[in-house]
Amino acid sequence: MGYYMRVFCTSEKIPTLAEVESEVKKVVAGARFETDDSRHEVPWEGFEYHYNPSSQPILVELNVNDAPDSMAAEEIEEFIGEMEDVDDSPAKAQVTAHLGQTRFVICCQLLGDITEEGFEANDALFELFVQKYGGMIQADGEGFYGAEGLLVDLS
Repeated sequence: MGYYMRVFCTSEKIPTLAEVESEVKKVVAGARFETDDSRHEVPWEGFEYHYNPSSQPILVELNVNDAPDSMAAEEIEEFIGEMEDVDDSPAKAQVTAHLGQTRFVICCQLLGDITEEGFEANDALFELFVQKYGGMIQADGEGFYGAEGLLVDLS
């Protein structure tokens, strides 16, 4: 099965796979992306993120919020719905506003054999989207994270 994490991004610009891979390799030396998608066109669908030859890859997909019935739009609505059960606070307002402005979602499936090295590799990928593409991190069974740490607990 696996553990899912997402980055909800507000940027209008979606990077190419070539741009993402180049940036990630600056932090994760052995990083390798396998995909059938063009590395120079946007949007792309997804890739296998290999960070260690002896571990299963992280499965990464891009979901663009470009139609009311898109996967990204459905995920955004799902999480806005989950936010209704959270007590009102500035953090809840921040997360809800961010979800409403999300243009695309990067979804990662971390498979069962994920190691600390794998979590660090995933963090390097997510940090790129947080820093350059207006990303906010969500982890299943945990909640939403900002620069200060956990903003909204959904555990």
